[in-house]
Amino acid sequence: MVPPVNLGQSKKTKDWFDEYKKKALVCSVLLSVVLSISCMTMKPVEYSFAGNTDDSAMLYISNGNPGLRLVYLGDQALPGADKDSYWNPIRVHAGEEIRMMVHAQYSQSNNSSGGLLVAITTAAIASSRSIDADIEFICPPLQKDKEYFLEFRKGSGLKGSNAIILTDKASKNIVYKQDF
Repeated sequence: MVPPVNLGQSKKTKDWFDEYKKKALVCSVLLSVVLSISCMTMKPVEYSFAGNTDDSAMLYISNGNPGLRLVYLGDQALPGADKDSYWNPIRVHAGEEIRMMVHAQYSQSNNSSGGLLVAITTAAIASSRSIDADIEFICPPLQKDKEYFLEFRKGSGLKGSNAIILTDKASKNIVYKQDF
């Protein structure tokens, strides 16, 4: 009887190659995760409606859930920001009333544990509390060289009272509140 001839890899080479494949797979997955997270990070970029004037104020806009997005300032539309960025803060003219259109958004999660009836009820409540609307906000005159924060607050309860609130960033005092 003739002994079998080993034309393949030795056991040592095969073990090394299998270990190499595992490490390469782990490294590629980690690299993919790091790259996708860094690419998904949105960066704030300042935008100016005030031009080159010194009579301006800064307006920081909340953008979460709930959040706001500036659509128009007066009759000027806010242009689209570059990929991976958004406009914030916005430099505006100080000392004059500002009419702006903001988009308010809020979506309530409908996580529920329980039976079908609980899931249906939770989904119905969540959808009735969701907000996705353009709202005209009439901003009072802002002071020169000051910073302000504009945010959307969703009230508690099924219907809830919604408001857009302008706050002095330094003192945290509410400057103006508009319910809707």
